Amino acid sequence: MKHPFYKYLFLIFAFIPFSATANESISAEIVGPKKIFTNDRINYSVSIRGNDNAEAIIWNWKKDGITCGSNSKCEITASNSAGTIQLTCDVTVRIENSQTTIQASENISVSVPIINISRQSYRESDFIGTNIIKNIDILGSTGKALLHKNGMKLYQERFMISIIIGPSDTEIQQIELNVTPNNSLNFYSNLDSISPCELLDLDLTAYCGSMPISHIYDILPNYVEGIKCDDNIQIKLIVNHNEKISLDYGVFGYENTGIKYPTNNIKRKTAPGTNLVDNEWMYKPGSSVSQYNCLSYAIKQSGKINNTNFWVKDVLDGNPSYVYDNKFVANPNFTNCYLTSMDTFGNNNGIFDNNDVDSFFMNSYWGNDRAYGTTTSYSNCRKIYYNSSMFGPIFHAARKSNRTEGCHSNWHVFESKLGGKHIIIHRSEQMEGAYCGQIQQKYR
Repeated sequence: MKHPFYKYLFLIFAFIPFSATANESISAEIVGPKKIFTNDRINYSVSIRGNDNAEAIIWNWKKDGITCGSNSKCEITASNSAGTIQLTCDVTVRIENSQTTIQASENISVSVPIINISRQSYRESDFIGTNIIKNIDILGSTGKALLHKNGMKLYQERFMISIIIGPSDTEIQQIELNVTPNNSLNFYSNLDSISPCELLDLDLTAYCGSMPISHIYDILPNYVEGIKCDDNIQIKLIVNHNEKISLDYGVFGYENTGIKYPTNNIKRKTAPGTNLVDNEWMYKPGSSVSQYNCLSYAIKQSGKINNTNFWVKDVLDGNPSYVYDNKFVANPNFTNCYLTSMDTFGNNNGIFDNNDVDSFFMNSYWGNDRAYGTTTSYSNCRKIYYNSSMFGPIFHAARKSNRTEGCHSNWHVFESKLGGKHIIIHRSEQMEGAYCGQIQQKYR
């Protein structure tokens, strides 16, 4: 990002009379900052004034008495401690057939940078744990700031980042915020900005030489959001071609193709009654098929048996008239669709109880799709059953998801079908609530 509109020069003057044809005086001026940071790499140049015909032809630069350059520009590197640099340039000037050497000299102050960083981050214990409520902490320059991939494009998912660099009268020729990997973060000047701002990459050398560092705060970004998931993102602050600080970030969400972050319309249809957290769940477009439900999807990902969709209830009403394998009846709500129950795969006594749930999930009828027992650990959990109570009318089921690219390694990612609505990919504990009840059983 180039900014030619900044016109701020520090000129170091050294005058010496020189008799030309018009008996004019000329001066050599060293152009560059007078106050810099430790370890800065700075370019200085010489400007000749007083006679338009004067031409500099030879330069002899010295840093603290040691020759450091013989070109029109000289790059110096400051030490790693505070102090003073004496910079001189003996420049030979030619006017018509005459030439002479004049000298410019200046002491350049070197100071240790004082950098104050303030940035928002999700609290790690909330973010990687099972807490539904997400608290926000304020970090300094150390630690890793945790962000969501802001797939839902929410203003509240843009987190504050403040960089204050001092002393404020230190002069800069170049400042840059460098992010690796590329395109993993977006920056904004305001919380409600429509478009992200350009990543700061300001080089003043070609335009005005230098400017006080306090003048760049109106173009430093104030907010950052995640746009690509990565556990090892770094923002490097580079001032005068020297890295001053590196900030660690982690962005988590979903990077899978074929699923999408929900719009407000989808959220209104799915989120009520659950504890789904923004940017921690997605949905599969085109999956809002009414002929099969969460239990069907949890046991058979296709939602089909005998190439026909089926819906699973707790019990079948009345005297069921089986149309397939003495397990499925015709679904009265849909044509070419089956209906069955957990009780049917249990003791089939017309009364729903907890044993019916285990029998349904572990029944050999389902072949390799069956559960092979219960578990208390997520490490080998393949299916989850939710219920409002042991004998409650509200239940839900989910299957372990393999669409976890971009997710935090501590997240327990499952997917489930919301009745006859969409298939969603979510963290298991976030489906607990009035809509689904609580996790009652895990199956391996």
